[in-house]
Amino acid sequence: MTSTERRQGLRDVSAVLGQRVRKRREALGLSQEELAHRSGLSRNQVQNLEKNRNNSRDANGRTGPANPRLDTLWSIATTLEITVSELLDGIDRP
Repeated sequence: MTSTERRQGLRDVSAVLGQRVRKRREALGLSQEELAHRSGLSRNQVQNLEKNRNNSRDANGRTGPANPRLDTLWSIATTLEITVSELLDGIDRP
């Protein structure tokens, strides 16, 4: 696997993760602000995860894909009343 393929794979996985977080958040009737407050994160962190971006930029000025830490995933999953395993289940498969 080339580095380009790995980067694209990370973008794809991150996009699915963000979609899952948003779908679950909305199902619980939470705003991004409420999810952030309850999980101890900033609204910007939640927004970046859902929109699959982070604040780092490459040499061309493009933002990178979301890449949350495990403790961030745990906080979000707990607040969304699911496990990290449920949040990530099958995410690496097309």
